[in-house]
Amino acid sequence: LAQAVYDQNVGIQYIVEVSGYSDGNNMIHATRIDVKDYNPVNGYIEVKGYVNNFDANSATFMIANMEITYNTATLFDDMTDSMLADGMLVEVKGNGFDAQGRLLADRIENEINSGASSGTVDDDYEIEGVVSAISSDQFILNGYPIFYDQNTLGTNYLTEGALVEVDAYRDDQSRLIAEEIEPDQLDDNYHDKLEMKSLVQDVDLVNNTVQVMGQTIRLTSSTMIWDEYTKQRYFGLNDINWSSGSHYIEVKAYLDSNGTLMASRMIYEGPGSGETEELEGVLSIDQTGPNVMGIPVDFGAQSTPADGMRVEMEGVYSSGMFYATSFEAESLTP
Repeated sequence: LAQAVYDQNVGIQYIVEVSGYSDGNNMIHATRIDVKDYNPVNGYIEVKGYVNNFDANSATFMIANMEITYNTATLFDDMTDSMLADGMLVEVKGNGFDAQGRLLADRIENEINSGASSGTVDDDYEIEGVVSAISSDQFILNGYPIFYDQNTLGTNYLTEGALVEVDAYRDDQSRLIAEEIEPDQLDDNYHDKLEMKSLVQDVDLVNNTVQVMGQTIRLTSSTMIWDEYTKQRYFGLNDINWSSGSHYIEVKAYLDSNGTLMASRMIYEGPGSGETEELEGVLSIDQTGPNVMGIPVDFGAQSTPADGMRVEMEGVYSSGMFYATSFEAESLTP
């Protein structure tokens, strides 16, 4: 969601970009706010969300509390103006506002075929948002109905208004099924969580551990294991064919009270080489340099994020160092 900072003498000066989650009541719970310079030549104001208060006669509608107007010059992408209706997910781009403070839409794009609203059987999703409309077998998150059952982990976090992250998959009825529900990254314990996608360095079937980026991670009977390579769900490391060659996994882990990394989820990506590797966690900067839970990080010529920020990186892990080729960073302080 973007909003303009306007001065009547000079026009739009800055764009305020807000990232957050809808609570289902047309309110955005902001998790990040960025102020950016506005380019009047090719700078666009973008807003993405669900249409409400649609009025075809006045050619206006709302996304959250922002009013938007369109006309015959507006371009429609993957849709027509006749398709606009309350509840439709769209992305709107505009270059300015009219005298009534309404965003003038230059382009309106149908987003119904992207994100969690689309996909095929067994596709995996990570969805963050504010919980609403909880029933005995489903709840609403960012406008999507998500189903859960006795196999879903973390259902105790399901309360109205809770900010959560949900790992889900699509079943053969095209429903999103929650595998795990956990508090969103703004919770106090998120400093103790780590996510990695990398080459498996060692597998210990006796102690039920894997080694990734020099870190030993223990799996338990509660760990969700999904084989992305064969599209199967597993109960333990023994179910995976650890034949000769390189094997890549994506793992989400947390530190328990004893300081042991415990896997809450592991996705087996299959054999391969040259895969893009990923590392996400809280950055610490000490006398040895930047690291994420003891994994040294080299940002190269890029500006190093501040100590204590959560970083999501892509790059290459080699010789005990993660070399970040790109990254995103955000503060954990709301």
